[in-house]
Amino acid sequence: MPAPPGKKSATTAQFQALPLEQLESLADALLDFQCPADLSAWLAANS
Repeated sequence: MPAPPGKKSATTAQFQALPLEQLESLADALLDFQCPADLSAWLAANS
């Protein structure tokens, strides 16, 4: 479910909190993701 206007989703907040090095790692990992759950798992393991 999208966040209401003016509010960030939890996922957006997690993205914005990542340092550049982790964002680069995420960019590499995205190529292997098969479903949205893969992103959630990556964020849980790397946040």
